[in-house]
Amino acid sequence: MGTFFYTPVFAMFGACILLAFHRAKIVSGKPTFKVQLPAYLLLLGITFACLYGAKVLVTRRLKEAHISIPDLAAKIASDVVSSLANTMKPTPNAQVMEKNSPAQKPPTPSLSIKPKEEPKLIFKASSLFTVERKRRITDEVGALYRYLVHIGFDCPKEIPPLETVRGSALGTIQTGPGTIFNGKLVIGEKNLDNPESIRKVFAYYVFDTLFNVGDPSRGDRERLFYGNASLIFSEYYLSSFGEKNIRASLKPDSYTWQNTLWEIRKKHGKDFVDRALFYSYKTWRPKDSKEENFDTFFLDRFLYGVGIVDNNFQNHASVVAILKARGLSPQ
Repeated sequence: MGTFFYTPVFAMFGACILLAFHRAKIVSGKPTFKVQLPAYLLLLGITFACLYGAKVLVTRRLKEAHISIPDLAAKIASDVVSSLANTMKPTPNAQVMEKNSPAQKPPTPSLSIKPKEEPKLIFKASSLFTVERKRRITDEVGALYRYLVHIGFDCPKEIPPLETVRGSALGTIQTGPGTIFNGKLVIGEKNLDNPESIRKVFAYYVFDTLFNVGDPSRGDRERLFYGNASLIFSEYYLSSFGEKNIRASLKPDSYTWQNTLWEIRKKHGKDFVDRALFYSYKTWRPKDSKEENFDTFFLDRFLYGVGIVDNNFQNHASVVAILKARGLSPQ
C-alpha cells in the first residue's frame, strides 16, 4: 500500500483518468488542437495537482502522528488479512444449521431446561452453609424439582427455611398452620454433602404439601393413611430420579409398596410407573370411612392410575400378578 505515494503510481492514476475521459467521448468530434488537446492537458494538470496535494496532506498527517508509510501499509495489510479470515469462518447460526441439517438428528429436549420458576431456598445463618454448599444444595433441589414438574406435579415453589443440626437428622417440621416460615427443613451436618439426603428432605416436603398431610380436620387414622401415601410417593420418585431403589438394601418384607412399585418399574419401565403414580395422585379420592386397611386404600387409587396409562389393558395382568406376589391382591 505504500507504493500509492510513489510517482509511477501517480502516472498510472493520471493515465486511468485520461483514458476514462477519452472513452466518455466528451470532446469527441471537436477540433483537435483548439479543444481536445487543451482539454486533455487541463484534466492532466488538475489530476496531478489533486493527487500530489493528497500525497502532501497525508504525509504531513502521518508525520504529525509519528507513523511511517511502511508501518501504515503493514497495518492495513494485516487488517485486510484478518477480515478475510473472519469472513471465511462459519457463523454460529451456520454451525447450528449444519448440526441440525437433515443428515443429522436434531437435539432432543432435556430435563436440564429450566422452567420459568424454581423453588426459592432460604438458608438459616450457619457457618456450615458455605457458598459452595448452598450452590450444591440448590442444584440438587432444582434438579429434582424439574423432574417432578416434567412429570406433571405442581410442586411448591416456596420452601421453608433450611436448618442444619448435629448428627444425620433429616425431616420437615411444621410448628403450626400459616406460611412457610412456620416450618423448617432439617438436614444433619453429616448429610450436608450427601446429594441423596438433600433430595430426600425436599421430596418429603413436596409430597407432604401435595397430600396436605398436616390437615387438622382429618382424623388420626386418615392422617396416618395420607402420611404413608406421601412417604411412598416421595421414596418412589427419589428412587426413579436416581435410577436406584433407595429401599433395596432393606429386608424384603419391609416397605412393601416402595419395593412393589420398583418391581413393576423394572418390568414395564420408568415412564409407565412414573405416570401411573402421577395419575393416581391426580384422580385421588378422599378416604372413605369404611376404608380401614391402608394397602386396600392405596391399591384402589394406584390401579386407577395404571388404568389411565395402560393401553387397552395390555399390562394389567402383569401388574396384578406382581401385586399378588407381594401380598397386595386386588379384590
